[in-house]
Amino acid sequence: MRMFKHASFSNLLERMMDPYAQFEVEKTKTWAGLVHLKSRYTNKYLVRWSPNHDWITASAYTTNEDQSSWACTLFKPILVEDSDGTKKLRLLHVQLGNYACLSRSAAPFDSCLFAGSKDPDKNSCDVLAIIDWESIFRFPRRVAFKGDNGLFLGATMHDGQPGLRFAFSDPKDPQVVQQIFPAPDGTIFIRSEHYGKFWRTGEDDWNWIVVDAEDPRGSENTDVMFRHSMLDTNSVALFSMKTTTFLKRYTSTARESFLRALAPNIDRFAPLLVVDVDE
Repeated sequence: MRMFKHASFSNLLERMMDPYAQFEVEKTKTWAGLVHLKSRYTNKYLVRWSPNHDWITASAYTTNEDQSSWACTLFKPILVEDSDGTKKLRLLHVQLGNYACLSRSAAPFDSCLFAGSKDPDKNSCDVLAIIDWESIFRFPRRVAFKGDNGLFLGATMHDGQPGLRFAFSDPKDPQVVQQIFPAPDGTIFIRSEHYGKFWRTGEDDWNWIVVDAEDPRGSENTDVMFRHSMLDTNSVALFSMKTTTFLKRYTSTARESFLRALAPNIDRFAPLLVVDVDE
């Protein structure tokens, strides 16, 4: 995952933790050197606001590699030399052939991203610094997840189905401990030590997280694949690659505080405090 910011921004760590500031870089299927940029907050791709505007918004549900279409989501990252050695770049909107630049317009568009110039900005307002999250944060091998209700997520059977419920007070409770297995593409697999099985997103319309999968490592089954968005130095939101929604604590008429893949965005029930149980 990558994050972008204007190169002159201060308070770097605080801004890095802002979920609005986190993006994924996806390689294109057909064009070498071009990328798609996906907001981890909205789970949508950067694209022009409309055919009549050059404002860039995170609003495209899918990628579009048609360079003649206003809805094209292709960008070309162009590395910029800098005296302090920091990795910085410009983003060229491929369909427009314009650089994406920090707007200096009046409110409400002040500091928004605008692809309106064929030439680099003389004040470097189009220069972005890139920070690789994987070089900063790595999951501990064995963790406990604490929910917004102050309780830890743990193994709980419901109607014969192995689920996960925020109902435990001890992070080292055997029912609470989870093992994290990162994949090369940045996704993770999660194994419950209590069940000895891996998490997966269920098949029914409720999309409860169930824990009955055999070792999925090396597979391309999105049911068992998750990724994370950093919210703080020890807080994340987890995302189901099957449903393309965030996991959250959820209460229905039949279940109280179980884990479900439901939220299109990170809401107040989605943040998880990560505790290293081996410390």
